[in-house]
Amino acid sequence: MTASLPSRAFGPTLTRRAALGVVGGIALAGPAARALPPAARPGSLLDELHDRVTPYLELGHAHTGESYVGQFYGAGGYDVTELQKLDWFLRDWRQKQSVQMDPRLFWALAVIRTVCQRAGFSGKATINSGYRTLQTNSSLEGTARNSLHMAGRAIDLTFEKVPPSQLVGCALALQIGGVGQYPGFTHIDSGNLRTWEG
Repeated sequence: MTASLPSRAFGPTLTRRAALGVVGGIALAGPAARALPPAARPGSLLDELHDRVTPYLELGHAHTGESYVGQFYGAGGYDVTELQKLDWFLRDWRQKQSVQMDPRLFWALAVIRTVCQRAGFSGKATINSGYRTLQTNSSLEGTARNSLHMAGRAIDLTFEKVPPSQLVGCALALQIGGVGQYPGFTHIDSGNLRTWEG
């Protein structure tokens, strides 16, 4: 199932073509392509573009007021310290528990950030939800019983000033996994390819 993007008279748009156009010309950041984790989707736009962007994120958290600014991958591979910071930043803040988040989500956010910046947006994102314990997930209305948030494979967020329909379109084009549009935020996960509105 695919989501259609409404046309806009003014301003940048985030689509597969736009993503390829603004990111496709970027030189590879290193002598060899960076490997995604084993759950890679051969042929996806995320796999095509992830090694052409800086693995840098600028995130704020809607509930804790915390922020994360950093680069999670460098010349020596994944920066374990930065991954741990991201895991804690995306913790279940209600239960004060964290898990190892799927790095594919970080690559997806880095690509989306780059596309946003090239399209004229800031590239800053606000996180609404990352990891959730079973206890937290069960206490929230309307959540899926087997939510990928509980496996560290889902994030709910917004990108500053990016219309939700365009963020959804960009995420769908990357073939990250699941992409859901809700009032006030967009859900992305590294599960099966699917899309929905909540």
